[in-house]
Amino acid sequence: MRLTFSLLIYNLLVPVVFVLLLPGQILRMRKRGGYGKQFCNRFGSYHRELKGRMRRATERPWWIHAVSVGEQIIAHKLILELRASGKWTGPVVLSTSTSTGFRLAGEKMAGGDVDVVYFPFDFPLFSWLALRRMNPSRVILVEAEVWPNFLTIAAMRGIPTSLVNARLSPRSEQRFQRFSSLVGPFFQLLETITVPDESDAIGWKSLGVDSSLVMVTGSMKHDACGRVPKSEFVERLRAIRDGALGEPEGRPTVLIASTHADEEKWIVSAIQSVVKQLGNEFPQLVVVPRHAERSDDVDRDLRSLDLIPVRRKAGDGRSGDCLIVDTTGELGAWYALADIVVIGKSFVGRIGGQNPGEAILLGRPVICGPRMDNFKGLMTDLVAADGVKYLKADEELVSAVKNYFESPELFAAMAKRGKMSFERHQGAVVRTVAAVGN
Repeated sequence: MRLTFSLLIYNLLVPVVFVLLLPGQILRMRKRGGYGKQFCNRFGSYHRELKGRMRRATERPWWIHAVSVGEQIIAHKLILELRASGKWTGPVVLSTSTSTGFRLAGEKMAGGDVDVVYFPFDFPLFSWLALRRMNPSRVILVEAEVWPNFLTIAAMRGIPTSLVNARLSPRSEQRFQRFSSLVGPFFQLLETITVPDESDAIGWKSLGVDSSLVMVTGSMKHDACGRVPKSEFVERLRAIRDGALGEPEGRPTVLIASTHADEEKWIVSAIQSVVKQLGNEFPQLVVVPRHAERSDDVDRDLRSLDLIPVRRKAGDGRSGDCLIVDTTGELGAWYALADIVVIGKSFVGRIGGQNPGEAILLGRPVICGPRMDNFKGLMTDLVAADGVKYLKADEELVSAVKNYFESPELFAAMAKRGKMSFERHQGAVVRTVAAVGN
């Protein structure tokens, strides 16, 4: 009865929200591009070849949904482990909600028995059409991707659904808590919820989720799975870096990672002030905005600081003062080239932070701004281990950068401690695969 009532309220509200958000979505789609004819997937419609392949399949596929780039990286690890363990070797439908996620999924997994599609808009008809046409035997949702109509229709069709790597940000938890009486019934439709750490487990249980459904497996995002960036690709990027910025000759490579609007200018200004104060040579500066389509704005902001940016994608051998990485899917390899990393979405009013885990796993010293709300459990562990430079205020960045330039060995020791604190996440993918479907 509660489920029916919650679904009724949700379906009264979702068209209103959809219409309000649609203009922004269209502008974002036009800016990012890449939807093309596959956009029909959002309405539960698929091209004839895919539908025919699904009808002829001897095994019903597993459907894995990963909304964008970060989640697609997790999905890639998950699929590889499913194959390696023999847990599932049949066909897979891999869905996403963004064009960048779709492009990355296509590069990593498309072909063979993995079909990449867009996730349907969560209206009853579209979700019903998508599930009827794909006819999965199991659904796996990566992180907090709980869509009520899709989840309810999957349950009605007898399709077991799991939520994996279900990190609860403080913002999401507060939102769910506020509407717990409405959203709680949907969580009860899940067969399994795997979470990165105990704080996430407590959060899900506080929402009324049965404790028997929740399993702490560690973070798949922080699980290296025994892999590091391919050395030949790292060397390619090294050549691009040195071609654009000149040979290092003792200059550190400062990587500003996953930044959002206004952060690049503010962070680079802080670095410039330290360089001027110490009389140092300007470092090899690499800027990786969170969204590559912002590169024109980043370029303009850096030029306003009297710097000459070079674009990674151009690859034309030009030289300058800083390198803008206007491509996607390369951040891990850039971490491997960094001497120190500054994490974005944590400065100048930005809230939530970006994931520092990959840089720390590679043994890189990391500086985070004061607003890492989305990684509260992770940051608590890292701070306890003295494995990260976690600033209390934006203004502390200048002194942190100055300390690094003056005593890099102290930051190297910090990086080692941070890497050691991540050991508990290693094997998270194996544990997650073991939990799914048991």
